[in-house]
Amino acid sequence: MYRMFTDSRKSDVLIHILFGTSVIFLYLFITHLGIGIGTDSFSYFGMARDILDNIRHGVYWFKGISTHFPPLYPLLLSLFHVLGLSLPQSAKLLGGIVFIIDAYLFYITAYKKTHSYAIAIIASYIVIFTFIVLFDYALTEPIFYMFLALFILLIQSEKDNSIWFFLVLTLAPLLRYAGISLFFTYIVWVLFKYRSKDRERRIFYAVLTIIPTLLYMFSGEGVGAREFSFKVFRLGSFFYHLLFIPFKVFISLNDIPLLPLSYTYVKLFQLFCIFLVLFAIYLPFIRKFNLKDLLNSNAIKERCLKNIVCIFIIIYSGFIIFSRMFVDGIIPADRRIFSPLSIALVLDGFPALLYENRRSILTKIYVLTVLIIGIAASYKLYSYGIGFVSMRYRQSETLKRFINIDKMTHNNCYVYSNIPEVIGIYAKRHAEKPPRSFLLSQGKPNPYWKRDIKDINSFPGCKIFVYFKGGRWFVVNVDSLIKYLNSQNLKVIKSNDGTIVLSE
Repeated sequence: MYRMFTDSRKSDVLIHILFGTSVIFLYLFITHLGIGIGTDSFSYFGMARDILDNIRHGVYWFKGISTHFPPLYPLLLSLFHVLGLSLPQSAKLLGGIVFIIDAYLFYITAYKKTHSYAIAIIASYIVIFTFIVLFDYALTEPIFYMFLALFILLIQSEKDNSIWFFLVLTLAPLLRYAGISLFFTYIVWVLFKYRSKDRERRIFYAVLTIIPTLLYMFSGEGVGAREFSFKVFRLGSFFYHLLFIPFKVFISLNDIPLLPLSYTYVKLFQLFCIFLVLFAIYLPFIRKFNLKDLLNSNAIKERCLKNIVCIFIIIYSGFIIFSRMFVDGIIPADRRIFSPLSIALVLDGFPALLYENRRSILTKIYVLTVLIIGIAASYKLYSYGIGFVSMRYRQSETLKRFINIDKMTHNNCYVYSNIPEVIGIYAKRHAEKPPRSFLLSQGKPNPYWKRDIKDINSFPGCKIFVYFKGGRWFVVNVDSLIKYLNSQNLKVIKSNDGTIVLSE
C-alpha cells in the first residue's frame, strides 16, 4: 500500500508535497469564517459535553449520552477538548485532520488503479468537493469516508492486514449505518476468500470488533426513541432517490452562486449534468453485468472478490431499505444518506474510468463541471460561511435585538430558541429548545404544544423566546404563534428574520 511513497524520483515526491499543500490550503480557505455548524453537529457537541461530565464524575461508560447519534465523533471531540481546546476549536482541528487524511487516501486509491498522478489528483478533488458542497464539517461523514477508503485499500492489498482490519471494523460501526455495513461486507469477503480454519479465525476477530457498538446501543438511550412498524410506501421514495445518487452528490447547484442564469437555464443545466453523470458512472457497471453469472456460484464468488465495493453497496442499501420500511423516525432518502454509495462507486471505478476515457469530450465536460461547482462552493464558504456561522446569523436583526434585551435583563432570564446553537455561539448564553408543534421523531403533530408553553410561562422568573425564521425546530406558524402568545400577555417583538417573545 505504501510502495508509491518509496519512489526515489524527486519529481514524484514533489507532486505528493504539492498535492498535500493544496489540500491544506483549501481547508484553511473554506474554514476562513469558522467551521460549518449544523443541528446534528451541536447534538454531537452535547454528547461530547455529556462524555466529559461523566469522566469528571468518574463514569467511564456510554450511559448518559441520551441520543441515537453515533458516538465516535463526540468521543474524538472530547479527546481534543481534554487537551485544552474548546469544542468548536476541537471540531475545526479534527475536521482538518480528517480532511487531509481523506484526500491522501483518495489520492493513493486512485493512483494504485491508474498509476497516473493527474488522474489521481483530479479524482481526489472530485471526492473532496463533495464535502464542501454537501456537508457541514463538524459531521461524521468525512470520518466514515476515511474508513471506507482504508477498507478498500486493505481489501486490494495482498499483505496480511489483520490489525488494520480490526481497527477499521472496531471504529467504523460507531459512525452510522455505513460503518456497520463495512462489518458485514468484510464477513462476506472472508467467506468467499478464505478456507475453513483461517475463515473461522478472521470471523471470530471481526465479531469482537462489533462489541463496542453493541455496548453503546444497549447502554443509556443509545438506540434512540425509534420503534418498529411496517411502512412499504417509503420504498418508492428510496428507489427514486437511488437513481440520482451521483447527481445529488456531485452536481448540486443549491444556493451556489455559480452562473448568473435564470431558473429555467439552471434546471436545463442540471438535466445535462444528470446525463453526464449517469453516462460516466452507471453505464460501465451495466455494461459489465452478466446475467449468466447469477446462476454460477463460482462466477458470483469471483465477482465478489473483484468487486467488494458492490457488496458494500448492496448491504448498505439493504440497511436503508430496512430502516425506511420498519423503523419509525426520520431517515430521509437524501444525498447525505446515499453519499457513501457514491463515494464507494467513485473510489472503486471512477479513477480507471477517467483514465480509460480521458480523451472523451463528455468525460472532460463532466470533470470540468464538477470542479467548477466545487470551486464555486469553496468560494461561497470563504465569503459567507456555512451553517450557524454563516452571514445569515452573523448579521441577524433578531439576534442583535435579543443581545440588547438580554443585557437589560442582566442575564436573569431563561432563554428558549428554535436554534439555541446561535444563541450559544454569539450571545454566550445557554438556550433550551421550546415545545414543538410537530414531532419529527414520530412524524406527527404535537397537540400539547400550547399547554407546554403555558406551563413554561407559569414558572417563576423571566422567559425569552427567540424564533429565527426558517429554523429546523420552528415551533408553529408565526401568525398562529404570535396570536397565542399575545393572549398570554407576553410582549412580542417582530424582526425581519424572526420573532422575540418576552415575558413581563
